[in-house]
Amino acid sequence: MSQEQVLIISHHLLFAQAIRQMLEVKGIPVGPIVEDVNHAVEIIARLQPATVIVDTDPKVNRDMLVAQLLTACGEECRILVVSLENTDVNVYIRQRVSRATDSELIALVRRTLPKVPCS
Repeated sequence: MSQEQVLIISHHLLFAQAIRQMLEVKGIPVGPIVEDVNHAVEIIARLQPATVIVDTDPKVNRDMLVAQLLTACGEECRILVVSLENTDVNVYIRQRVSRATDSELIALVRRTLPKVPCS
């Protein structure tokens, strides 16, 4: 995968397509949209995307999910956990950003957001 390529994990196809369109309009290449986390882990381990955006199910243990994805990712990979239930975007880059706007999401994918300590 290219240095900026993004993998999207979501069981909400319209949401995933909206994220894809937002990124592609900004010139960021997007790889596959994957519904199943276990399948996504296999893809992440094989393709090593720069960024993984995952839409979480409230019934899933978010910490366990992030740990599973970080284990599959390379050192430079970042995990962006988004939710349809609120406007939070949690970013895991061996650090945590608690909220992000659309433009900040683009900056995070492009790795241009300044580093801030975890809260």
